[in-house]
Amino acid sequence: GGQLAYDAFQKAFGRNPMYQFIIKAQEFCEIRHKVDGKIVGPAGMLNENVQVIVESMPFEQLINLYKSIDVMVMPSSGEGWGLIPFQSMALGIPTITTGATTDYEDLIVPELNIPATMIDSPWPKMHPGRVYKPDFDSIVDSLKWVDKNYDQAAGVAYRNSFKLAEQYNWEKLTETAFKKFL
Repeated sequence: GGQLAYDAFQKAFGRNPMYQFIIKAQEFCEIRHKVDGKIVGPAGMLNENVQVIVESMPFEQLINLYKSIDVMVMPSSGEGWGLIPFQSMALGIPTITTGATTDYEDLIVPELNIPATMIDSPWPKMHPGRVYKPDFDSIVDSLKWVDKNYDQAAGVAYRNSFKLAEQYNWEKLTETAFKKFL
């Protein structure tokens, strides 16, 4: 979903220096900048308002990165649990994500829940079966909405972070898991 998030950011805000897009990737970044649908180069090299981080980070540094952002954008085709959006939501960060791929869809700020359509996987060797296709225009709309309604989005995200912690704590999750075996 990184390319989708980057493309949506470009459509919503372009090179406006008021907005910065940070890409945190593991070891390398495959996200590319496109002009008229054609790849013209790596995302971070062509836009001054885009930062690409590929280095490993100690836990504290990663937490500080999370705390430095205003919005997390994580569209997913089938993350399963969705740990990255879960982490940002637990910190009370407004999170634009594909709710259909999570177990906590009801805790996503409604205007930031990206609708998705179930499709046959475009990556059958790596991900056979069916996946979700997040709606691109909804990501763009969510970015613009959260920009105009940040205080509202941040307030709901903050309140929902307590619900997330209450519903998904170690004791409750293990109790639910072990009930299946008893």
